[in-house]
Amino acid sequence: MYSVLIFVYGIGPSTARRLFALGLRTLEDLEVYYGVEKEEPESQLVELEHKENFGSDAKVGLGETWVKIALGLREDLAIKIPRDEVEEMNQVVMRELNALEPGCTSTIVGGYRRGKPESNDVDIVFTHPDTQKVKGLCKRLVNRLYERGMVTHVMRMST
Repeated sequence: MYSVLIFVYGIGPSTARRLFALGLRTLEDLEVYYGVEKEEPESQLVELEHKENFGSDAKVGLGETWVKIALGLREDLAIKIPRDEVEEMNQVVMRELNALEPGCTSTIVGGYRRGKPESNDVDIVFTHPDTQKVKGLCKRLVNRLYERGMVTHVMRMST
């Protein structure tokens, strides 16, 4: 019975058990519980300085903010991304990244690398040959993409 809850971003097994114990059984129950509006959710960029905003911690409070956002975006998040669009997204990211720090390299990983015809998300690993230039680069890139309207939500980020 937990499986419906587990497929919502930010809800892992322990949160699913807690929500199930509260009597929540459907996506509609979750929407009511989290106060999800049927209208399009507002764009937002989380303060990137706060490390605790990233990850899959689905505790009461901050982690559950992600659950609310994911519920509001679940239809968009369910759309598969064709390989050619994944490649195009990588090109856009690299163009913006090289504007910040010339000389960066990237590899598309995840389902794309495994040869899937469509992906659930786009996983890009990037770096710079000068390791001193890598620190803070992801945060700078996300901020740049947000300022240009290319990023609306940051659900998880690693360095």
